Amino acid sequence: MNVLIADDNQIVLNNLKSMIDWERLGFSICQTAADGADALEKILNEKPDIVLLDIRMPQKNGIEVIRESSARGFTGKVILLSEISNAEQKQAAKRCGISFCLSKPVSTDELKMALAHEAAAIYAERFFHYIQSHNRTMTARALKDLGAALRDSGAGLPAARHLLANIYIMIKKKILLLPSRMKIPFLSNAAAAELLENKSSLNEIMQFLAEQFELWTNSVGCFTGENVMDEVLYYIQQNYDQRLSLEILAPIFGYNSSYLGKLFRKTTGIGFNAYLDQVRIGAAKQLLVQENLKNYEIAGKVGYRGVDYFHKKFKKYTGTTPAEYRRRETGEN
Repeated sequence: MNVLIADDNQIVLNNLKSMIDWERLGFSICQTAADGADALEKILNEKPDIVLLDIRMPQKNGIEVIRESSARGFTGKVILLSEISNAEQKQAAKRCGISFCLSKPVSTDELKMALAHEAAAIYAERFFHYIQSHNRTMTARALKDLGAALRDSGAGLPAARHLLANIYIMIKKKILLLPSRMKIPFLSNAAAAELLENKSSLNEIMQFLAEQFELWTNSVGCFTGENVMDEVLYYIQQNYDQRLSLEILAPIFGYNSSYLGKLFRKTTGIGFNAYLDQVRIGAAKQLLVQENLKNYEIAGKVGYRGVDYFHKKFKKYTGTTPAEYRRRETGEN
């Protein structure tokens, strides 16, 4: 997985680059940046899987970089770095959908934990997409690639078990949210952990996951559409809260992103991003009326990383703010 590191302190930047054996852990540093504007440009050009981002930088701070990159289609994971750990920064990070805000100086263990968690989340999203779309070829290929990456990294069996157990649990949670009438043969988390613990090699663990994924693929309901665009639209309706883009969907349905984009516009009359926004805003309107949730919580539930970006999109498509919409529809003062 590609990682971009952004920090205006060259000493900190060098320390982060040398703190861990990135390649052994399955990561590659694709770029570094010394200020917020440079970081934004490189994020949009490189599209890294994970960004280590200093929260205080010249030109643009970390929160501004997150908001602007998200608004322009970046869907990768971000780990924030901060010299000062305070409630205001953590709240700002939470509103942007950030799971980790690490205090400097960052320890090796903290960095490894955050990277492992975000990597597991990325792998889980990929496997979930393949399983739900019944794409056995891509599921098998992704499993093979993951196994090879773990072997090449030299990670010990305990570390591999931990990562793969997290992936298993994350995918299970996503599948449980699907509207399916079929009984899916899940193991309990405890039973899965015990089985993984009893596996004596990485090959045995990967075989166990392959068998589980095959069971899940067979049990998850098939698409009901008459053509591939029906399947794509159904997929969006079921997964609008996830990271979605033409680049993510194209390999799932066997197309390149450019062709899928043209097919999408021909079928729907609008572009992919506009369609996805409309689905997400429709879901947000329901949540505003039916649930007592804060705006940043609703933003996360419908797939927007930042609450400010959610506000902007909501007003664009409804002509009003989320708060105004809730008051109007519920009669609240």
